[in-house]
Amino acid sequence: MIGVPLLASFGVIIVLLLRRKLLIVAVTGPSMEPNYIEGDRLLAWRRSPRHLHPGQVVVIDTAPPSENPGPPMNIIKRVVAVPGQLVPGVMRGNDQGMLVPPNHVVVLGDNRRRSVDSRHLGFISADRVVATVIRKMNV
Repeated sequence: MIGVPLLASFGVIIVLLLRRKLLIVAVTGPSMEPNYIEGDRLLAWRRSPRHLHPGQVVVIDTAPPSENPGPPMNIIKRVVAVPGQLVPGVMRGNDQGMLVPPNHVVVLGDNRRRSVDSRHLGFISADRVVATVIRKMNV
């Protein structure tokens, strides 16, 4: 029979591991409307950027660590293209389409008229993807 102290210790270890892997982010701004609105809280899983695919909603750090000494400034966007895929004319100054380079993604906000995304920022380094959104939290 497993003792209560052992179960409590196991529970603490699980909580600590989940805190390292889970991230709660708040939506600010209209760029992901109507799917996510201002004030929504999203549960995201910190994961390797190697497993991204179109359709995923991701949390992106907007500045590399060397340029961002303060707390991270994250944006939430939807992946629309991954390395090797052709992006048809969404990038600024390109009407014909481009191939997404290795280790990069193209992201767009769901509310295209009110989003700053790859159309303005260009290809996003996959290393800047902090987490993948799992679901909207009911608060």
